[in-house]
Amino acid sequence: MSDNLGETWQKLRSGMPGNDITINAMTEGADGKIYIAPQDYGVFRLEGDRWKSVGTDLVTYNVLNLITVDEILYAFTPPSNIFRLDKE
Repeated sequence: MSDNLGETWQKLRSGMPGNDITINAMTEGADGKIYIAPQDYGVFRLEGDRWKSVGTDLVTYNVLNLITVDEILYAFTPPSNIFRLDKE
């Protein structure tokens, strides 16, 4: 994360499922929050400076893409699954 247009950066790992993870997708939700899809760990939302797992029924899926349409967050997994994350 950078709060000075990229002059300096800080890691945001708190709440992540591990140290060596691959992020498959990232998007901004309609709520203005950042959502990520770590490989094989479902979907996480940034709450302040901590990641929180959301849509816990996705933790067994490898989410490859996230998109927000009309205030709804969608997650795409292979081979052709589409999930909708309802507001919590």
